[in-house]
Amino acid sequence: MMMDPYYRVKSDIHQRRPAYGILMAVWTVFMATLAGYFGYYAFNIENKNQCFVKDDESLPISPIPVGITEIEGVIDVSREFDQVISIFFLQSVTGSFIGFYHVLSIFLFPILLKFSYPVGLFNKLNLVFGVGCLIFMHLVRFGHGGKVCSGDYLPEEVLDQGGQVEGYLVIRGNLMSWYVTAFWIILGVITITVAIIVIAALKSYT
Repeated sequence: MMMDPYYRVKSDIHQRRPAYGILMAVWTVFMATLAGYFGYYAFNIENKNQCFVKDDESLPISPIPVGITEIEGVIDVSREFDQVISIFFLQSVTGSFIGFYHVLSIFLFPILLKFSYPVGLFNKLNLVFGVGCLIFMHLVRFGHGGKVCSGDYLPEEVLDQGGQVEGYLVIRGNLMSWYVTAFWIILGVITITVAIIVIAALKSYT
């Protein structure tokens, strides 16, 4: 395993400037919250509901016939939703442990910084995995089957009743829709903020 020979130097820097450690603590709490959120949905919310959709129909197949998975053109949306939520749960749990490692190594056990290189590499891989998860969520949630099972084509009066709708995955669909929307809003705010800072910095030099 590749160890960092400069871990003592890094430890000294972190102790004098704990901002990175505080940032990692916030990140750990954020990832743990996501893990709890997705874990709760994975094991408790609509996890036993089934929703199958044909390519050209705007309603789920009901009743569900035996051997439906063998019918051509049928999408098992419930399985796809399960996969999306489960991999996000896994990615969030992994991110939580990585963040917790950083907090421990910075504030309590500096010797753990010896392993900062492999852990950092693993963290980058996990972030790339997260990007892949997000793309997968987009495709599943906003594909035809995802829209149907999420109730996007249901009348407003049905959706306004709240709760689960038989034969649909409305709550899970809302979770993914909210997550994607929040992601793009946050990314937009960060992008605009960075752009403003860069423009202000450039103007200060002119």
